[in-house]
Amino acid sequence: MKDIKCPLCGTQLKQFNDIHDTYHVRVGCQKCKWTTFLTDPEKADQAAEAVISKFPPIMRLNSGDKLLLEGAKDYFTVVSVELGKAVIHTDKGYCYIDDVVKWPWELEQKGRDE
Repeated sequence: MKDIKCPLCGTQLKQFNDIHDTYHVRVGCQKCKWTTFLTDPEKADQAAEAVISKFPPIMRLNSGDKLLLEGAKDYFTVVSVELGKAVIHTDKGYCYIDDVVKWPWELEQKGRDE
């Protein structure tokens, strides 16, 4: 399983087997007690990513994530997030949602220079 974290608490997601269905699995957060619907083990990561993609981008950030901000040539590293104020604190200061050009999941997919 990929390194996918809970958008609510940042805990690593895990696969859970169902008592009544030994083939299909659920993916979810043990701490927050949410899971996906039962799915094939090969599709478990996709099911978790589909659920997480419904959360606003700022809720999906974790400490240590990299961001590319408007007008910046280097990455900014997330230190913390103030959800109530929609402020992202980075290793180089702070920014707002509108300042973000590429989120961590976009950097992983497309690469920095695209």
